[in-house]
Amino acid sequence: RLWAAMATASGGSAVGEILPGGVFEPRWSVDEPVQSLCWDAAGEQLHLAAPASGSLLIVRPGSALVRRLAPLPKGSGRLSGLAVDAQDGVWTTLRDGWSVVRVASDGSLDRMVGLPVPCPTDLAFAGSRLLITTARQPVPLDALEKAPLSGRLLAVQV
Repeated sequence: RLWAAMATASGGSAVGEILPGGVFEPRWSVDEPVQSLCWDAAGEQLHLAAPASGSLLIVRPGSALVRRLAPLPKGSGRLSGLAVDAQDGVWTTLRDGWSVVRVASDGSLDRMVGLPVPCPTDLAFAGSRLLITTARQPVPLDALEKAPLSGRLLAVQV
């Protein structure tokens, strides 16, 4: 199944499934732009990243409710990618934040991993390793001297 977040005329997002034939079936309405989506392993919760507010959101099939799992301070970087681990912890990259963070299922920030690059963009699990994609183009030339691994795929044991 293919899921997507589409921009709405009001500046928010409609989150739903793309059906065969390319028809978008909205299931949830969010008042702000949504950038990333990630289902938990059981397929019971869809996690959403809303970078404008720095919020991690959760929606569940069968319910129109959009629940805020955790807000992250804007000064820590902009939310980008999402991945959910085996313990239902939500990991997100922080663009311009030089890090990835893990938010526990109760909404508490329980882990931060510093990175040698300012713009991690997305992440995924490969066993117990967290694979992290990074951007090079938005990094200023003077910052690239301090972050030569920008634009590479990083792996972190978690």
